[in-house]
Amino acid sequence: LNLRKTSGGIVPDQQRAAHGTDQRSSHARVLSVARVRAPAEFRELHRLLSVYEIDLPEQLRHGSVPEVSALASLYAAPDAAFLARLDDIGIGCVVCKAQDTATAVLARLYVEPHARKSGAGRALVNAVIDFARGEAFERLVLDTHSELLAPAYRLYTALGFVEYQPECGAEDAICSTFMELRLTS
Repeated sequence: LNLRKTSGGIVPDQQRAAHGTDQRSSHARVLSVARVRAPAEFRELHRLLSVYEIDLPEQLRHGSVPEVSALASLYAAPDAAFLARLDDIGIGCVVCKAQDTATAVLARLYVEPHARKSGAGRALVNAVIDFARGEAFERLVLDTHSELLAPAYRLYTALGFVEYQPECGAEDAICSTFMELRLTS
């Protein structure tokens, strides 16, 4: 997978060649979000997670992305991964992992730079919220960096997430802002 950083974001060479970096068009754009299930979707998830890792500020990087072959088991029930597509082209992803029977963790929210402001980030987070509610989790948590990832922080706040003090052991976390959304009333 050859990735290059362009003015439109970081894109694979073959996607840039096939679709160009100019995403403007005269037709109405169709945004969709769906749970990742098929092998081709896991390959697309891997591509987006790889781009996400490169796009993160260096001090926030996770260090590696699981291989494609590991993603299906990593995000099998009760966990899930979701892809956002704009006109059938993968532009974003997010994952949800069970922390325990009551708590799910939203992680690795990413939308390619050229597709930001399309509503994809909001749609991806809402898909995780709906999924977590459907799986009867009581709360959804995440960690972010309110300054270095300010647009994500604003999105989470707009969707009802509030900051909370994490349990012991999280003081050394790279992302210093911990947020939660209560899913039950």
